[in-house]
Amino acid sequence: MNKKPFITEEHKLARKILRIIGPIILFGGILSFVIFMVDLFTLKGFEQPNYPWLPFVGIPLIFVGLVVSGLGYGSVVARYQSREYSPVVSDTFNHLSKKSSDGIRNISKAIKEGVSQETNSPQTRSLSCSKCGTDNENDAMFCKNCAQSLQLSCSKCGSFNESNAKFCDQCGERI
Repeated sequence: MNKKPFITEEHKLARKILRIIGPIILFGGILSFVIFMVDLFTLKGFEQPNYPWLPFVGIPLIFVGLVVSGLGYGSVVARYQSREYSPVVSDTFNHLSKKSSDGIRNISKAIKEGVSQETNSPQTRSLSCSKCGTDNENDAMFCKNCAQSLQLSCSKCGSFNESNAKFCDQCGERI
């Protein structure tokens, strides 16, 4: 497969034309505006200007000339700006990373603690025996150390609750 280059010959030709036409239009607009200003400021008394229409031609020509020149010289301007901005962006990034390292450390610590709290959530945490304090599996019925029952039956609804529960998980009755 024959790939076309990113910048084709047509592109180079258009850029060359824009680089010629843009400054010509810009110069024509500036010249029109300067002629009007000279005419305006050389009036004596209450004379009428000779070229009152020139700013209506000159200002749009200046705008069009700037746009066309910008299209022709855009890559040059962009390369210049990137070389100017790169050190500033690099310094800013380094400064922010130094100043925010404590904050990032705190955030990662909070995330780590959140993960450890998830591992200790009711689904995965262990049951402590009320008699000897040994940690047992969440679904254990009896303590692995002293054989104490780890689940209490609610007298009102009959639901099983953890051995250290003060109220029933199902009905809220005091155990």
